[in-house]
Formats: sequence, C-alpha cells, structure tokens
Amino acid sequence: MKILKKYFKKSRILFSALSVILLIILVWVSGCCFDINYDFFNSTGQADPVTATTELITETETAETVPEVSTPLSVPELSIISKLKVPGQAIDVKAYGGYAYLTNDLGVLYIIDVSDKQDPQITGKCQGINAANIVIIAKEYAYISYTEWMRADKDESGSNNGIPEIYSICGFKIVNIKDKKNPVVVGDYISGKQSEKSVQGLVVEGDYAYLNTTDYTGNILKSRLEIIDIKDKTNPQIKGYCSIEGQPNGIFIKGGYAYINNTYYDFEKKQHTGQSKFFTVDISDKEAPFIAGSCSVPANSWSVYASGDHAFLTSSIYDDEIEDYKNSVLQIIDISDEKNPAPLGKCSIPGGAWEIDIKDDFLFVSNNKGGVSVINISDKSAPAITTNLVTNGNSYDIAIDGDYGYVADGFNGLLIIAIQKKEPGEGMIIHEEGANLPPVASIDIYGDRLSGDIFLKNNPVYLSAANSYDPENAGLFYTWHVNGYEVTDINNRYAVNDYIDDILMKSEMTEKKSEVICIFDNPGIYEVKLTVSDGILETSKSAVIKIEEGPAVIEPLREHNFTVTIECVLLNKGDVVVKNLECYLRTPQNFYPYQVVNKSEASIPLVNEVFDGNWNLLTHFKFGQNIKVSKGQEFKASLKNSVTMYEYDFKSLNTKNLDYEIGDRDLKEYTGEDLFIDIDSPVIIDAAKKATGSETDAVLKAKKIYNYIASKLYYDFPRAKDRGYEFMSASEILKTGKGVCADYAILYVAMLRAAGIPSRVAAGIPSALILNEKNQEIDIGHAWVEVKLPGYGWIPVDITQEDGFMERDYYMNLATEKGTSFLYKSLTMDWSSYYYDGFKYKWDSTQSPDIEQKLIYKVSGISKKDLYSR
Repeated sequence: MKILKKYFKKSRILFSALSVILLIILVWVSGCCFDINYDFFNSTGQADPVTATTELITETETAETVPEVSTPLSVPELSIISKLKVPGQAIDVKAYGGYAYLTNDLGVLYIIDVSDKQDPQITGKCQGINAANIVIIAKEYAYISYTEWMRADKDESGSNNGIPEIYSICGFKIVNIKDKKNPVVVGDYISGKQSEKSVQGLVVEGDYAYLNTTDYTGNILKSRLEIIDIKDKTNPQIKGYCSIEGQPNGIFIKGGYAYINNTYYDFEKKQHTGQSKFFTVDISDKEAPFIAGSCSVPANSWSVYASGDHAFLTSSIYDDEIEDYKNSVLQIIDISDEKNPAPLGKCSIPGGAWEIDIKDDFLFVSNNKGGVSVINISDKSAPAITTNLVTNGNSYDIAIDGDYGYVADGFNGLLIIAIQKKEPGEGMIIHEEGANLPPVASIDIYGDRLSGDIFLKNNPVYLSAANSYDPENAGLFYTWHVNGYEVTDINNRYAVNDYIDDILMKSEMTEKKSEVICIFDNPGIYEVKLTVSDGILETSKSAVIKIEEGPAVIEPLREHNFTVTIECVLLNKGDVVVKNLECYLRTPQNFYPYQVVNKSEASIPLVNEVFDGNWNLLTHFKFGQNIKVSKGQEFKASLKNSVTMYEYDFKSLNTKNLDYEIGDRDLKEYTGEDLFIDIDSPVIIDAAKKATGSETDAVLKAKKIYNYIASKLYYDFPRAKDRGYEFMSASEILKTGKGVCADYAILYVAMLRAAGIPSRVAAGIPSALILNEKNQEIDIGHAWVEVKLPGYGWIPVDITQEDGFMERDYYMNLATEKGTSFLYKSLTMDWSSYYYDGFKYKWDSTQSPDIEQKLIYKVSGISKKDLYSR
C-alpha cells in the first residue's frame, strides 16, 4: 500500500486590483492537444474581499413560493442533509419559499428547488453574468453584483490608449426570476467601466439598491456608498452617494440608516493596516446621504448584520506565513444611538469569519476554511459559540430559511444543513460551560469502485478525515492505522519500501495528515482506523475497505517501461525581480492496468504533495527565500516519473444483459452538469437521442455516440494553433462542427452523460505522440475521455484520434488530471482556492513583472521503434 498525504489550502482572497499574488490562467492550444500556457492578471495588495451581505427584503408569497416552517431555536445542532455540486465555486446564496438562489464564479445564477431537502434540483439558471458574486432576492427580482477584471489590449505602438493595464467593469445585474425555469437579465447598473474599480457590499430595500464601491486608481482608495434608484428595472440610475474611508465591505439597511464596515490598505507595505471602522450612514435623503457616526472595530472587518439595537460584524486576517487565518472574531456593536455606535462583546470564530445570518438568539457565521459556527447572542456583552460544523469546501456564505441553512461552499457546491432536531433535546448531551468536549472523528472513502463499496487492487483509495472536528475548534492531530500498523510520516516519499501483511507501504505526509491515499497490492479486507486528538482528549473511528482484483478487460500487446519528465520553466522578461517562488506540477497516479506510476522524483529533495477537489495529485515545490529571478534569467522545477504502460486491445465481453448497479455512486457523480458540459441543453439532449436511438446496451450506446461525434466534428487546426482561444460549451461545440482535443472530449462526455453513461474528461501527456517529436519533447498536452461501462469499469477512450471505439490503443496517454478543473480559469475567487500548474511568486515593485512560463513534457527510455503498433 502506497500512502500519500492530501492537504487543502483554503483561503478566500478575492481578485481585485490590489493583490500581490500572480494569477495563473490555463490556456489550451495546438496540435490535437492542449497547452498549459500562461496569461497573467496582476493585482496589488493582499486580499481585498468582495463581501456579500444579508438583506431585509423578503419575497412576497406566490403560488410557487411558500414560506418554510420555522420553529423556535433553543439548542442548535448542525448536520449536513445534502449537497448539490455546481460547476466552478458556489459563491453566494439566498433562500426563500422552497427555492435557493445560488451564484457561482463562472457567471451563473442557479434557481434550485429545495422543497425536498435531501434531493435539491436545479430548476433554472441565468448565464452570462461574468464574475457574479452577491445575490439579493427582492420580490420577483434577483440583484447580482459583479466586478470583472480584464487586461487592456495594446495597439501596435504598445499603448493602452489611456485605459489602465488591468481594468474592470463593475456594478450589478437585475434578473427577473418570476419564471423559475427561465430567469432573464432585464437591467444592468454599471458603477465603473474601464477603470480600476470594484464593488463590495450590496443590499436592496424598496425602490433603492445600496452599493459599496472602491476605485484604486493611482494607488489611492476612493470609496463611496452609492444609492441607486431601481424603480425602472431596465434602467437603474444613481440617486446619490456618500464618501467612505478605506474600502467599505459589508452593508446592512435598517430603518433610515445604512451600517457599513471597512478595511484600510497600505500601498507601500502591500498589506492591510490592521485597522477597521464601523459607520452609520443616514440615508433618509437618498440624494445626500451622510455619515452620522463611527467607531473602531477589529482589523479586516468584512460582513455586517443589524437587528434591534445591535450590529454584528465579522473580522479575520489571512496570514501568508502560516497559511491560515488569525484574529477571526465576531464583534457586537451597540447602535441604539446611531451617532455614537459603541463596541460591546466579541468572541473568536474559527477559520476566517465571513458571512452572517440570524435566527432567534443565534448567529450563524460561515468561515473561509470551510464550516459554520453558531453563536449565542442572548447576552450581547458576552457572545459565545454554541457549536461548529466543518465542511469540505470554502464556506463563502450562509443563509437561514426556516429550520434549515444553505451554505455556498466553494467547490463543494451548495450544502443544505439542518440547524436543529425536530424534537429539541433528543439525543443531545448538555455539557457544563467551559467543559472540554472530545473531538469528533469522521472517515470518508473515495476512489473508483469496482461495485458498491468494493475498490480495485493497485488503484488509489482515498481516505479523508476532513469532516472531523473539535467542538471547541482546537487544532487536531491525526493518526492513521491500516490493519493495526501505524502509518508514519517520513521526509522522503521513497525512503520506505516495507511489506507489512502483504501491503506495500510508501508514505509522504504533509502538515495536517487529515487525508491519506492507499494503494493496496492484494485483494482482501482491510481495517483503517483514524484517531483524532485535541491534545487532551481523543476519539477513534474505524472503516473497512474491500479490495478485489477486478476483471481482465485488456489484452496487452507490449509492455513499456519508460520515464516521463514534467518540467516548468519560468523566464523573467522584465525589469522586476520576482521572489518567494513556489511551483505546482500535476503528477500522474495509478490507473491500473492502463498506467502504473512506479516512482516520481522531484528536482529538489523535499517537496509536499497536495490534492485538489477531484483528488488529482500535485507536487508542491517551495524554494529557498534567498532565490530571486532577475531579468533574462530562467528558473525550473521538474518531476521525473517512472511509469509502466501498455499497448493493448480491449477484450470482447458479453455485456448484453449487464447494467449499472442500483445505487452506483458514479451514476450520480458522473452523469450531471459540469464545467462546459451542459447536458441540460436541448441541443445535447436531442443529439444523444439521435445517436443512441432505442439502444439500451451501455457499451453500444457509447459506441454510437462516439461514431456520431466522429461524423459531426472535424479537427480545427486554426483553433489548435491559437493558444489563447476561449473554451466552448458542449452545445456550442456541436453547433460549430469542429474542435480540438478538449472540444472532442467535452462533447463526448456531455452526450454520454445525457445518455446516462458515467464519464469524465481526462488530461495529461500523450507519450506515443511525443516519440514523433524532435528530442522527444513537446510543450503541449492532450485531452481524452474516461467512460465507465458495465463489465469493463472505467476505461480510457481517445475520441480525437477517430480510430474507432475501443479499438487498439497504442497512444499511451498518461493522465495527470481527471475532471474539468484543468479548464477552470475563473477570476472571481483567489487562485489559492484551486491549484494551478506552474510558478507562484511575489515581487516588491509597484510595476508588474513580465513573466513567461512554459510546461515541457519529455519522454526517455523508449523510442518509436519500440512500439508494437509502429
């Protein structure tokens, strides 16, 4: 058993004109393959989040929207009921009357029927709202804020024609949601255009919208509260505004006042000053609002909520050095005298306190590391956490409706949580205040299944303790055992090669040890035990893993053992020196029998390994603080992978009477909508029906869809040559009638899923293709498809080659990524919520660096003459 470690870095740093982190965008390219090329968006500062707020507006009742039943909340107890994945990251959510309204960072508003809490369903969606962020629901309309950053086009002389190098368009869209199945944009308020401006808090009351904005032009913050007349939804107009210090974030309207909090930023030091203020703004005169009062509050204040005589603020600071949040607190403010607001009690909140909602005497606060805290605010001078819930995502927003909560949990999608039991007190143990409660241990198991809960020999099985937590939010220590033997940490991934109970163990663990990957070399039943400790108390939980051989589905023609090197090259083409270099390289894993990774060796001795939300492996390089790259210099990071791959034929199996097992998890996981895979499009649905006709055999359906696409698409060589082209949805690809490897793969997956066949996009290194290249190296990758078929399990299918469905495979495509995340290039959230290939770095100058990055793939230890199918 090989044991690796998974570590998620979760933080929310919204893209603004102020970030010192360079965002890396993946771009596809030439041949039949894709290129991981880099387009750079530069920002200044460190984390200038756009804050969503909770509004007073509620929708009026209609036949479609009926208020949820709400019972008094006495002792909160949180539990996750269901999860709905959406493409990209779930950003903001509101809920009312059996519907949740969710934005993602790919510019989509989802309207979700949540009447069945265990099975939420997407009813409708509105696309094209680029950089969609906050969503506010008011009667029959949704208001969605956005700040879209772009790079200015240069003319032949290199001039930006007076436009900033990085500029934005920002404001909010107005969406008519009366028809839940067909929401449509009817209005657009543009606050800034071709400037360095962003919008933060948004709230709607009556005929007016209230919007916090900040202009960063000239490294001087110019912020204001804008009041917009929205009586005419098609033509919103600014009514008045009030200047605000620093960057205003959250906003809440109550009575004749707006309550706003802010942050201050030091451009010279490129960091927040550690100061924040809370403002009360008199808005009784919409044309001339003015600040009535203010007070100092904890640093980096983000969200605000007001109720009665009190306002509630969240604050948190992300520390790059420790890669974690600190000074995360809830602050209560006395606003009984609007001219003299005064701080009252406060309490610490785990994981980067962010958004707020309220029910009775309890506040619900989301946190950016993933989770929700419930705070008892009955004593305003001494608020106290009642309970915490840990999630696997980044909890960007929380909305309470009735007895349920709705969490926008980043890449984890929409979570529906119960906030109390139907019979209060049932099964709950009441502890004395201040008592140390034992941590809660939880094991989740992931990976490709043979059937049910049976996993394949020689393939990765992923064990996650991510849902373990401590009631008092103490740091946890994790210990894993397999068949009674402790999984130990070592400094070198390949320093240990011991057989224990017929398990081959190789281990690498990063800091938190909350996830491991096991590769079992023999069939059998294995017991996995997790122990979590808060340093005083500990709790253990066990799980059983069943491993089987799996059917022999290929006939090997020739075995090849060779080395694939993945190299990233950074070239500094400008005058600005870059430093603090890190690099992430996507790393192949076992996909037996199609690829076996025997060993991976990094170019530096000590590296970490991290995994994204799809359990794709990345090797994380961190270089010394003394390393700097000046103009004209190159810097490299590389990874050598010793692999075993085959040229093979598929065996002919009788699948006539075979079907997917009832309850097969892959049927739900891999037959839904995904990034660019718009299976709900009438175009895709109709094409899948035309291709498959009355066929019921899954293998034959997959073959017919393959042949259908091969007859409809031709390879687009001009598009392949363009390294900066935009991705298309599956329906757009089919309408266009041509594409490159990514397009073929996206369309094939979409049509397979529309036909009920589990499938996913795969990407990586085309080993056999590289053998045709000079020096056996290229700077392009390739995309193909993996399909799950009854009798065969998961198999690779390279449809771009058009060599025939399940015909002889001699491509030796080495997968480094599965799922559509390699297509992801959103700028709404900070890149740290998703791992991009390539270098990350910082610089001291106010000028942006001019950096070029390139990924190079090299194959050695094999030549074209060694191929069986040459």
